Amino acid sequence: MDAGSTSAKSSTEAKVIPPVEYQGKTAGLELKIAVIETESVPFGIPESLLEDSSFFKDMVEDSVIGRAPGDGDKPAKIHIQLDAASKVTAQEMECFVQLLDIRIFQPRPNLTFQQWSSSLHLATMWHFDQVRKFIIQNIDDQIDGINPLDRIDLAIKCSVEKWLVPAYVALCTQEEPLGDPVGHRLGLVRFAALCRIRERNLKAGRDAYYTPPTGSPGMSIPPPKWALSPQWVEAMRLERWLRAEPALTFPRPTD
Repeated sequence: MDAGSTSAKSSTEAKVIPPVEYQGKTAGLELKIAVIETESVPFGIPESLLEDSSFFKDMVEDSVIGRAPGDGDKPAKIHIQLDAASKVTAQEMECFVQLLDIRIFQPRPNLTFQQWSSSLHLATMWHFDQVRKFIIQNIDDQIDGINPLDRIDLAIKCSVEKWLVPAYVALCTQEEPLGDPVGHRLGLVRFAALCRIRERNLKAGRDAYYTPPTGSPGMSIPPPKWALSPQWVEAMRLERWLRAEPALTFPRPTD
């Protein structure tokens, strides 16, 4: 198993720890609870929710792998430990568990952008497709106000291409020059490509502001009534150039 470097304890090794904050019954049926543990903190999750993940589904369906011995008449339980290589913290797992079983009629959790981002990473890594879709929809509502570099990092990390080009456009149109911190975050290949397009756009903008005289000094041709805003024209021009630049599309090149 590679995604997130998880390891399932065998039926002879697993020590089942009572799940946290997820005991109970639904519609008179007792829930089968699986335990996912990270940083020595156990999280109880109904097995039915894990079946929504193509990563965990086989483990849930398997009668041996990942299951600890039952206690008396109680059935065996799934116990999964996330090792240090997974880099999944207990805090990230707590946010993700909240989103795993959220219902459409429930209020949206009050999470920070960083918490939404870490939950999206887990949903992507473990192939919870519906949860991933829900998280993306909620991040969409706040993505424009997020630092373009953070948007680029998240778009690449979680394969959300629609966030990538608008973030590049924001970098190309900002007044401040692209300095060393931007180059460090983007990597040499992407940074060089972005600088080329930014310079090309600046030149195109300078050329657009010049209109030749039409007879008398100081006179220029007035724009037609149907003329689009300069900002819209610039954004469309940049989007076309950015999408055509191989270094700025998926997959990320190796610097």
